[in-house]
Amino acid sequence: MQSIIRCVICGSVAGFIALVATVCIAAELENPINATKSQKSLVHLVDDQISLETVRTTFEQFKAETTNDSVNSETIVAFYSNAIVSLEKEQEYRSSIQQMILDREMAPRQIQSLQSQLDRPAVVNSSSADLSIDQAVAMLVTAEKHLASERLELARLESEAGHWRNRRQSIAVEVSRTSMKLEKLQQKIDARDSDTAVHGSSEQTEQACALYDAASSAELQARLDLLHEKLLGLEGNSTKLLDLKRRLTRQRITEGIATVQNLQQVECLLRQREAIEQESAAKTSNDNAAQGVVKHRFDVIARLTDAHATLEMIQLSLSRARMVTRRVSNFTDASIESSKVGLYLRRQRGELPGRHEILQRLMRIEEMRTRMESELLADDLLFSNLGDVPSSFVQIKGHSPLCVSIAESLHSDRESCYRTIVEAEIDAKELQTLVTQCQDDIDRRVVWMRSTDLFGPSRWIEAATGLFSMFEPTHYHSLLGSIHQARFPGLLEWLCISTAVILIGVSIGRHAGWLSLPGILETCAIALVIPSVLAAMGLRLTNGVQEMTLCLGESLLVSAWIFLPVEVARASCRTGGLLESWLGWDPIRTHRVLRVATKWAAAAFPMVVLLGFLKNSSSTQHLHSLSQASFVLLLVIVATSISRVFSAIGHSLKKPSLRGVWMRRLLHAALVAIPVGLVVASVTGFHDTSLGFATRLHSTAVILTLAGFLFGCVVSVFPPQTNTRKTINRVDLCDTVETTKNELNCLELFADHTGDISDPSMACEDSFVGVRRFAGSLLMFVSAGCVLATWQTMIPGFDELCGMVLWVDPKTNISISVSRMMMAGAALALTWILSRDVASIVEASSQCVRGSNTGAQQAFSSIARYSTYATGICVTAMLLGIGWDRVQWLAAAMTFGLGFGLQEIFANFASGIIMLLERPVRPGDTVTVGGVTGIVTKIKMRATTITDWDCRESVIPNRSFITDKVSNWTLSNRVLRVIVRVGVAYGTDASKVQSLLLEIAQKQSKVLNTPAPQALFNRFGDSTLDFELWCYVASMEDFHTISHHLNMAIDQKFREHKIEVAFPQTDVHIRSIDASLTSTLSSSEVIESTRGGFGNRVAA
Repeated sequence: MQSIIRCVICGSVAGFIALVATVCIAAELENPINATKSQKSLVHLVDDQISLETVRTTFEQFKAETTNDSVNSETIVAFYSNAIVSLEKEQEYRSSIQQMILDREMAPRQIQSLQSQLDRPAVVNSSSADLSIDQAVAMLVTAEKHLASERLELARLESEAGHWRNRRQSIAVEVSRTSMKLEKLQQKIDARDSDTAVHGSSEQTEQACALYDAASSAELQARLDLLHEKLLGLEGNSTKLLDLKRRLTRQRITEGIATVQNLQQVECLLRQREAIEQESAAKTSNDNAAQGVVKHRFDVIARLTDAHATLEMIQLSLSRARMVTRRVSNFTDASIESSKVGLYLRRQRGELPGRHEILQRLMRIEEMRTRMESELLADDLLFSNLGDVPSSFVQIKGHSPLCVSIAESLHSDRESCYRTIVEAEIDAKELQTLVTQCQDDIDRRVVWMRSTDLFGPSRWIEAATGLFSMFEPTHYHSLLGSIHQARFPGLLEWLCISTAVILIGVSIGRHAGWLSLPGILETCAIALVIPSVLAAMGLRLTNGVQEMTLCLGESLLVSAWIFLPVEVARASCRTGGLLESWLGWDPIRTHRVLRVATKWAAAAFPMVVLLGFLKNSSSTQHLHSLSQASFVLLLVIVATSISRVFSAIGHSLKKPSLRGVWMRRLLHAALVAIPVGLVVASVTGFHDTSLGFATRLHSTAVILTLAGFLFGCVVSVFPPQTNTRKTINRVDLCDTVETTKNELNCLELFADHTGDISDPSMACEDSFVGVRRFAGSLLMFVSAGCVLATWQTMIPGFDELCGMVLWVDPKTNISISVSRMMMAGAALALTWILSRDVASIVEASSQCVRGSNTGAQQAFSSIARYSTYATGICVTAMLLGIGWDRVQWLAAAMTFGLGFGLQEIFANFASGIIMLLERPVRPGDTVTVGGVTGIVTKIKMRATTITDWDCRESVIPNRSFITDKVSNWTLSNRVLRVIVRVGVAYGTDASKVQSLLLEIAQKQSKVLNTPAPQALFNRFGDSTLDFELWCYVASMEDFHTISHHLNMAIDQKFREHKIEVAFPQTDVHIRSIDASLTSTLSSSEVIESTRGGFGNRVAA
């Protein structure tokens, strides 16, 4: 299953990407402006700007000077001949390309003129209009064919330009080789001149001749060899030989000088050519910069044309909206029937531009304005010479005045475009305001007016006629053509994605309960399949240009919105669905409701699509009657379905109570009476009013359904705990403690009590209850606001009531109306909701999720609560027009008075803030303050509650914790020391007592091993040897318990080892007795009475 889902998703994504790429490529090829831009880029192919006349003149001069010269001169002549031929050919190609560019620049203008002619309203008869349209279409087709052929020609020219570029490079290589040869020849001639200047002997002459022969051509070398052989044969005639050599040397020197002069001329020509090339390169760079500026100017001119067109369109819409507003305001004829009044006003409302269209235009204009502002800023910085700024003509700095003038023209065009865009934005905002006011005014006036006559038999006949006219072949073929033009086959991707969504949803919820969050998400995924497919089809069809396509797309969007709650109900009625999990319905009831909902959806879908299609189309009287008949039949189907749903619910109830039966009957009657009443209103002529009521009822159902699902998500994340352990109340605890019990039992019960109070599960449960209560209150508040906003146009006089001014502030000139009072009340209610449950939200998010301690939770909860109070009060005062300038003197007076009268309260308040921020005392700490020792249970902003060991709660002001001495036993370390003091009789072995005490301490499980227990011999008392046993426990809850167990263990251990626990004793010696007493009492009685008195005194 996972592999199938993965394949479906990948195929859907790939198909969608391919579709988008195909559409973009087709749009790019069909756009003539983009084709013109691609043709303009061929200007950069002509990158040689060498002056042909200059090269030809230089060549003729060089040819005249170097006639009958050596082989090197012929090479240079051939090079220049080839260069002139190549330059002539390139000039011809350049002129042809420039002509083609001019032709292509004219083509978009011709196409735009033809399109403007097509868009211009026809003022002639239909036959001539059709003829002109056919001619324009034919011209457009011819222009497109011409552009296609020119694209091929430009590609061919590109290839030929590359060929001549390669030829030019080969000529340059040949020139460089020739230059190297000429340089070598000049070096040889210089060497020969130096040798000729010092020819004094025959050996030097022979060396000069050898150097010349090595540097001369092949013909000179052969002649020199012949002369050398003759010289060898005439060794005897040395004088003649020397004369001959001198003449030959002079002749060769003369020829060398002539060759050097020729080489100098060639070098001058090469230098001239380099200068020409540099000048040509500079000119080429300048021309390229100018061409870039011209290209950007064409772009700005196109945007300027677009801005002018947008401005004209907005001005036309604005004039039409003003005309409609004027008509509506002047329409006060009381003699016209109310049905015609409502129909006229509704027709006038349909002539107004759509709000969505105006909003799209505003967004596009704002984008254009932002772009033009950035470009104008870059131009200003460039002309001010403030540095290198990225701009479209940054390359023209330092070039010819022509480029600068072109750049200035570009800047002026941008300024003109910016002014046009700003003007269009102002008009668009005015149009938006005017359309909104006019539409709201018409909606308020026509909501309770009759829109049609009585829907009698004649109207039913008209509806049947309209139904038959819709299925004519002309409409059928037109609709199919519109769907084909809207690229309807692209819906395959949406179907694949919807299938993947439902498969994933089923796989997620198969192993999860419906009441959990995955179950709710699965319900949403299943319910959104059919509405998402309908919405996708509607969105794709709204991209068309024909009226029938747009109307069908709008009807599908309306159908998706209407069937959304129905699909949610069907998904909730599945086996084990939300109705069975939340409401506890049995499967029989849910199956019947599911069957009724399915039948209703199948029967109502054609009616809904037909109603939406006819509502958005320019309908005639027959189609309007058909629309009203469809609406009546749809309401009848709704009433029947509601009745069958309640019948299915009633049959499945086993033992309904009397109250439940009456409540179900009342709800049944109310829900059936609503569509029946709407049917009666539509038939009697209030069709638009009935349609408005039905639309708002559906929106209300969607809002309530969404609120219910959101609350269900909150309940699934923060579920209620069924098996919650009950806490022990402090009052009940203290009542159960009998007065005859000792302190130990009371302390043990108190320890159990504090353990129940700080139970984490109970804290989480309390926070969950608060979060659910907050979510329910907030969703109820928001749902009520949305429902009120939905029904405000249907409530007569509601807008007038909200706009009623109660008072006006004379200083700030702010009007306080009923709507502002309602908003102030809503702000107070929202403040109360937030402040009531903010502590629960903080505890749920921190304690139960992140596990922070209780002190931090209470501190943040208190600060958040008081911050919420302050924010709510400030917002309410702002809505009521009460500013700080009004209450500053009152605040100053109250501060002065409170400084004397309530200074203690404010001192406690400030101390509470310090305690919450610095946290010297935290909930759960054991503290001693003012003679009271106990555990801190609550920290408020004014006082802190401490529960002592007698289960009594003491409320201590927070000021005492800041100004007085406070002992916190558990601030940084909860380990406490337990000291047990015991005294033994003199004569007892001290070492044995110490070992016994350590043994007793080590056997206790709650005594810590680190720090280790210690038994200390403290001092010699009056009658005892005093010992102290030091033990350490982990918390204060174990302090008294360990003390008790240690005392019991010491007493038992000392008894086992015959160790006497000494106590003070007094010996009384009787020295004398009064004689009168002896006469009345016997000696035994005196002794007994004396012993009794002293014994009682000692015991006391």
